[in-house]
Amino acid sequence: MHRSTRNLYLIWTAWTLVAVLSFCFHFYFVCKQIYGKAFVVASGTFVLWLVGIFASLYGFMRIKKEEERLSQTARLVCFGNVVSGIAHEINNPLAIAVGNTSLLEEKIQAVAPSEEFARLLSKIKAAHSRISETITSLVSATENSEKITEVDLQAAIKRTMNILKPHYLPIQIQVLPNEANPMIIGNRDLVEKSLVQLLMNAREAVEYREGPKIVIATEILENQVAMTVSDNGCGIKKEFLDKIFDPFFTSKEPGRGKGLGLFVVHSLLKLMNAQITITSQEGRGTEAKVLFRAAGKSAS
Repeated sequence: MHRSTRNLYLIWTAWTLVAVLSFCFHFYFVCKQIYGKAFVVASGTFVLWLVGIFASLYGFMRIKKEEERLSQTARLVCFGNVVSGIAHEINNPLAIAVGNTSLLEEKIQAVAPSEEFARLLSKIKAAHSRISETITSLVSATENSEKITEVDLQAAIKRTMNILKPHYLPIQIQVLPNEANPMIIGNRDLVEKSLVQLLMNAREAVEYREGPKIVIATEILENQVAMTVSDNGCGIKKEFLDKIFDPFFTSKEPGRGKGLGLFVVHSLLKLMNAQITITSQEGRGTEAKVLFRAAGKSAS
């Protein structure tokens, strides 16, 4: 049993004993009160009994929550170890295959240039690239978080947009201003990685729509800061919404998606104790809402 869980169990046991003993004393003094004695003591033990009951229930809920957190952490660590091993075993032969493909391409061009061979080699290199991207996405989702600090959310969004916006033309991307300049508790790199993946999903959703549009907005809530990425794309079918965070699940056509995007986002946000919810209507668009812990003046 983990140390933190064991401590919670000890506290819960102690308060449960307090509740039981208080009830026994209360019952004893109530019996005496019938004969006109110990009214104050009986009232005090009754209050203590109530406090013990509520403290015991609260402790029990804390224990269950801590067990769930530790279980989730253990699963992520186990998954990360497996993914790291798989990535190592795949990347080594993949590097050899990529290198030999490049050498083969050079020799063919030098000896007998052929458009047909060039086209086939291009497909092989594209397949290599896709394998590499898949492994990178998996490893990124299982890496330990870097130092958690205060992050300027608007600045993180601006940096991401400066990198991505030239590649998203002619898609209209609107970043709604927020003069409050919300600060969050997290990691800048993880925030930007998550936003990049959400924007990639949104771009694919609006790619074939007339008047494609993506909107990024931030809002300060009670002890939280919300960041939403919404689009007017194709939307997600209702029956798929409970599966979208599963690894390798995709509703896209074969060859267009690896099913890792939202799984990666969900995993990265968990490392910062952030939450994400997806609402979508098929044919009308999707909204991804991320809730970060507020920091500094953003926390009420």
